[in-house]
Amino acid sequence: MPILSVVFLVIFVYILLRKDTCLNRYTTLFMISCVFRIYWFQGYFFRIGQMEISSLANVADYILLVYSVYLVLAGKIKLNTRTTRAALFFITVICVEMFYEMVNPYDGALLAEQNYEINWDRYVDGSCSMYAYEPPMFSYLHGLREVIVFSFEVLVFKQICNRNWLLNLYMQIIGWLKYGICYGYFEFFMKNIIGNLNFTYDLSAILLGVNESSVFTEASIRDGIFYSLQGLTREPSHFNIFLFNVCLLMLFGNTLKRIAKQYGWSYPMTYTNTWLLMCLFLMLLTGGFSSVWLLFIIGCVALLLRIRENDGEIILYVFRNKLALVSFVMIGGVFISIIVQNDYLFNRFIDAVSVVEFLSDSNGLVGVSGLIGSDGIRSTIARFVSIYEGLIVFIDRPLFGLSYGIQYVHDFSIQYLSNIGIVGVYAMYKMLGTSNNSLSYDRTILFLIFMIGGLPITICPIGLAVYWVLYFEATTFYMNGRRQ
Repeated sequence: MPILSVVFLVIFVYILLRKDTCLNRYTTLFMISCVFRIYWFQGYFFRIGQMEISSLANVADYILLVYSVYLVLAGKIKLNTRTTRAALFFITVICVEMFYEMVNPYDGALLAEQNYEINWDRYVDGSCSMYAYEPPMFSYLHGLREVIVFSFEVLVFKQICNRNWLLNLYMQIIGWLKYGICYGYFEFFMKNIIGNLNFTYDLSAILLGVNESSVFTEASIRDGIFYSLQGLTREPSHFNIFLFNVCLLMLFGNTLKRIAKQYGWSYPMTYTNTWLLMCLFLMLLTGGFSSVWLLFIIGCVALLLRIRENDGEIILYVFRNKLALVSFVMIGGVFISIIVQNDYLFNRFIDAVSVVEFLSDSNGLVGVSGLIGSDGIRSTIARFVSIYEGLIVFIDRPLFGLSYGIQYVHDFSIQYLSNIGIVGVYAMYKMLGTSNNSLSYDRTILFLIFMIGGLPITICPIGLAVYWVLYFEATTFYMNGRRQ
C-alpha cells in the first residue's frame, strides 16, 4: 500500500474518533475529497497481486458519500424541496437517455474502452479500430450509479452551504492545494537544475503507487530547453489541469476576499497573489500545449470577474468600455505571441491546424495515420480525432446523446454533449445552479470555464467531480451581495 494511502487511513480514523460535530466531520471529509480530486493523484489505493484497486480520490469520494448518507438517514440534514427536485430532474433525464439508448442503440462505430490495448492513440496509428458497440447492462448501471452519487453529494452540500461555512471551507481548500505548486517547482529543480530525472518519478511511486503499469510518460524535453513537468499526475496536460483549477479558485478567492472585507466577514488567510503568480508561471514551465489555452481562459475570467464586481453586464461592458475591449485584445495578442515565439508550442499549433484541415476534408479519417511524424503530432491527432468522432455522435443524437459514460473524448465539452446531449447538460447545470434560497449564479463565467475552457482538453479529472460546486457557489457572493 502506498504511503499516502496509509496516511489517509490514519487521518480518516482520526476524523471519526475525535470528538467533533457532524458538520465539522462533513466539512473535513468534503475538503479531502475536493483536494484529492483536484490534485488528480494517479496511482492506486492498494493492490492485490498485479491488480490495482481504486485510487485515493475515489476512496475519499466513497467515504464522503457514506457519511452524507448517514447525515440524511440520521435526520441530521433535511433535504430541501427545491434542490431535491433539481437533482431528481438530472437523474431522471439520465435514466430516460439510458432507456432510449437501450431500445434504440446508436448504429455508428465507437471507441468505448480506454485501456492499454484500445485507446485513441492506438486508433490513429492503426493498432486498433472503432466498432459497433452495444453497452452491456453493467455499463449503463455503472454510469447511472456515478450520476446518482454525484447528484446526492451535490444535494447534501447545498443543504449545508451558507456564506460563512463556504468562505472558510473555500480558503482551506486553496491552502492545501498550494503545496502542489511547491511540488511543481521542486520537480523543475530536480529535473532541470540538478539533472536527476528519476527522483520525482520514484517519489510518485512511493507516495501513490505510480509504476510502469500506471504511468504513460517519461521525462521528455519540451521547447528544446527544459524537461516537462507532470506533478503527481501522469503527464503535463494533466498537471496543467490541476494548476488551472488552482488558478481559477484563487481568482474567485480574491473576489471573495474583497467582498468579505467590504462586509466585515472573517476568513482564514491561506494564500496571497504571490502564489497565484507562481502558479501562472508554472503552467508555462510544464511544457504542456494546453497551458496556452488555459492561460487565455484564466485571463478572460480575471477580466470578467472585475467587470462583475463593478456591477457591469459583461457583453455591454466590453463593447462600451474601450479599456475592457483593449484588454481582451491584449490578452489574445499576448498568447498568440507566446505561441509564435516558442518553437514547441508553435509546432503543436501547426500540427493542430493540419489535423483540423485533414478532418474537414471530404475523405474524413481515411489515411489519418499518414500525418503521424512525431509524438507531438500523434498526440494532437488523437485528441482531434476523438473530438471529431464525439461531434459525429453529438450531431446524430444532439438531445440525449449516448447515455452517460459510454464514450470518452479528449474534450470536456464534446464528451458531455455526446454522452448526455443538450438536455442532459442543461439538467446537470440546472442542478449545480439551484440553491435553497433562489440565489443567482454567474452563468456566463461558468459557461466560459466549463464549456469554452474545456474545448481543447479534458478540463477536469475523468467523470463528474463534486468540487464543481465550489465555482458555482463562489459566484453567488458577488451576484447576490448580502442576500445569503
